[in-house]
Amino acid sequence: MPTASNEAEMPDLASLDKVGQSDIVESDSNNQAIAPMVNVLKTLQALGLAIVAGFVCNYLRVPVGWLVGPLLVGVSLAFVKGSPRPLPAQFLTLGKAIIGVFSASRFSPDTLVLAGNYAVPLLGCILITACLSILNGFVLWRLAGVDRFTSFLGTIPGSASNIVAISEDLGAEPVSVAILQYTRMMLIALLAPSVANWLATENGMEVPASLISVPVAQPELGSIQPLWSNLLFLVGCCSLGTLLGRWLRLPASAFLGSFLLGLTISWLFPHQFEVPRAAFSSALLLVGVSVGLRFSWQTVKSLWRVVLLEIGLIIILMLGCVGIGYEFHLVTHVDTMTALLGFVPGAIEAMVATATQLGGDTGTVVALQMTRQFLILLVINVLNVVYKQPDTTS
Repeated sequence: MPTASNEAEMPDLASLDKVGQSDIVESDSNNQAIAPMVNVLKTLQALGLAIVAGFVCNYLRVPVGWLVGPLLVGVSLAFVKGSPRPLPAQFLTLGKAIIGVFSASRFSPDTLVLAGNYAVPLLGCILITACLSILNGFVLWRLAGVDRFTSFLGTIPGSASNIVAISEDLGAEPVSVAILQYTRMMLIALLAPSVANWLATENGMEVPASLISVPVAQPELGSIQPLWSNLLFLVGCCSLGTLLGRWLRLPASAFLGSFLLGLTISWLFPHQFEVPRAAFSSALLLVGVSVGLRFSWQTVKSLWRVVLLEIGLIIILMLGCVGIGYEFHLVTHVDTMTALLGFVPGAIEAMVATATQLGGDTGTVVALQMTRQFLILLVINVLNVVYKQPDTTS
């Protein structure tokens, strides 16, 4: 029989339960307070490693080293973690916007004349590229067991984020489409600069060493404005251009919106503003590490057969597009580097950066890539309307 004193010494179960609950609540609140700090540290870690990789690749004269090095760092971190570790979306948006403004500052009005003069071969080459992409989708559908809409949307070159966004509405599997699209983007960003550099050199096009790698700091000789004015031009075009792109619902809104706004200002005030080279290198770094960290190795494991087949098809597609670009060069006499990069299947920011660093005409590359992107988005939106039409009528 417990005595009164023993009963007094026995702990109250209700009070213990309350204490335990308060400890759990306090622990959860501590975890919530620590979580943002952990995310900040992870972001700083990724950016720090990306900077080191960019310096190393730049020192080794790797083509587009400030893009390729951070891209490899992002993929490696995603592999170590076992799942995607995406940076905040603002980093990728900022990188694309800076590249857009940089491209606009180098865009020549003569490019529009060239596009008009060679409209027929341009559209013909784009049509052949589209046929090759459709063939890749057909092979994935028949050999890998991927459903029809997923295979075709996953192999369309260009506008990856837009394609992934509408894939579910078209009846495709969005995760599979995302894996196929970002696999293509990663391979193109890794292989295309080296292939273009090698082919252009083999065909007698001299690539200056100063263009193979972008220095971290370089005086801007083409601008008559001080550095603070150039930075103000860059910040204004990036922020307002991104809003403009979203308002107009452009594909790759940050890139194209900033490009269009920067192009307007550059044409109104020629040779007045320049984007500092350090800002351009930073933009390549942000794009590279952001794309790399989005890579999902878990999904790749579950779709390993599809991914392996997709890698082979992407390489074949890229070689086919290289042949198309070279034929475009022979017909139009556009320089080899520009023609090759203009028809590479996707990764417009990487191709513009490659053209800048390897001596191509960035304006023509943008015109070729944008023409293909707009035609692709037009076809996709038509498919979207056709696919939804039965539901609307019913």
